[in-house]
Amino acid sequence: MPIISMIGELVGPVFIYLQKPTGRLGPRIQRSIYHANNIYVTCSKSGKLTKSHIQYWAEKVLRPSVADDCLLLLDSWSAQTDPSIYDKIFTGNIKCEKLQIPPKTTGDIQPLDRYFFRQWKYFKQRICDRIAIDRMDIDITSRNSILKMNSLIQNQLTARKFSPMIKYSWHSSGYLQNDPSQFENVQESLQSCNLFQPFFCHRSQTSVKCPFDDRHKKSLLSASLNEKSCTFHNQTNRCTCERCAYYQTIPLEEKKLL
Repeated sequence: MPIISMIGELVGPVFIYLQKPTGRLGPRIQRSIYHANNIYVTCSKSGKLTKSHIQYWAEKVLRPSVADDCLLLLDSWSAQTDPSIYDKIFTGNIKCEKLQIPPKTTGDIQPLDRYFFRQWKYFKQRICDRIAIDRMDIDITSRNSILKMNSLIQNQLTARKFSPMIKYSWHSSGYLQNDPSQFENVQESLQSCNLFQPFFCHRSQTSVKCPFDDRHKKSLLSASLNEKSCTFHNQTNRCTCERCAYYQTIPLEEKKLL
């Protein structure tokens, strides 16, 4: 559940909700679950959002990410349209106005559904394809792999080159008058760069070194979309290069363990 702005930016961390029979993350799971500063994880019994999750999202994700008055565009799903949810959180100087999308128009005028989610899903599919093609020993369906993948996608889509793409999501939905003109979407960017080049290619038996750091032994991805080029560990999905934007998403206490 990402947030995008009309100025072409991803706002705050991605809100991810998992399905758990108990409806909560116990202490053992909280200790073992993957943590990164650009994702916020919770759960529900059904795996679907409820009004309480929206309240939690508004308090923990939306409000800390807003530094000025804002206009929040919402679809017509009843669990998130209750104005009291936001009135309780946005008290004081910062105000949050709400604009509701009419029912049955989400696919036409909701910017995320209109364009942005397709780019996110394409990125996800390319990761899954790369893992299968290179026969990597990774269970991409595991809880932590899913969290790592979405954290990585969020990080890469914050690249400046994708700002026009995010603006186009708003333009194609009718909220921005000016067309952001030509831009590269995710598919075009992946075709023109060496993203998903494996660190160790099983077919050619050759290795690819990280240009910033030679300490990497295993990796999942070689990332270059975010104006960087670095290699991600197979087990932790984390780069130890301080010049890497993804390194900044790692909590300080966990950086000490890398």
